[in-house]
Amino acid sequence: MVKKIAGSVFKYLKQKVYGKTFEAAPCAPRIKVCRNALSDEETVPQTHSLTSKGLLHFLKQLPGTEGRRIFDLGGLVDSNARYWSERGARVHAVDLLHSFDNERARIPHGRFDDLTAQRFVDEYLSFQAGMFDGILVWDVLHFLDVELLHRSISRLAEIVRPGGVVLCFFHNQPKGERIPVCRYAIESTGAMERTIHCHRVIPTTLTNRNIEMLFRDFSLAKFFLSRDSLREVIAVR
Repeated sequence: MVKKIAGSVFKYLKQKVYGKTFEAAPCAPRIKVCRNALSDEETVPQTHSLTSKGLLHFLKQLPGTEGRRIFDLGGLVDSNARYWSERGARVHAVDLLHSFDNERARIPHGRFDDLTAQRFVDEYLSFQAGMFDGILVWDVLHFLDVELLHRSISRLAEIVRPGGVVLCFFHNQPKGERIPVCRYAIESTGAMERTIHCHRVIPTTLTNRNIEMLFRDFSLAKFFLSRDSLREVIAVR
């Protein structure tokens, strides 16, 4: 009976905070999250598990002490918040792709210029220099406008600490193709669950050389090709 009541209370609270920024109670590890559903989200998402060399290297690169700060650009995924909380990490999560869609709908011609791109970065990626030990970008960057893509990576280079690590995924499909938009959930070291919610057109084609130039402010970049044609990129500051 107690478990049933507790479950109902948790469900109610989750509904109340869904899509909003909130912070855990003082007695718990601090977890700031912001989760919104992607546009055109499918009613029955497709989920499957896979191994990730990029995720494995990301986890190995992080310092081993408690109090690590992680930034997740994929929004709130319950299992990810639980994964980091159990390891004593402090997490901030923002649904950057959803925010990008909302902001793009408000600007003229639906394209980010220098001013609007800088304003977006200042609003959603405004943190102290060197604040994070690791940043999980997933495949969010590949869906951004080119100007916003460059400014976002420059800001990531500022807010990750020296020696900190960033994990990004880039798609191999050519510009104009429809590709899956996913949520990524960490299952264990080197393993994750990918849930496809919808599909959208890829805005630009990026070669390995293009990606290396994007991360020129980082000291090291490694590439891994996954079985589903994702290029997993590890960038070390």
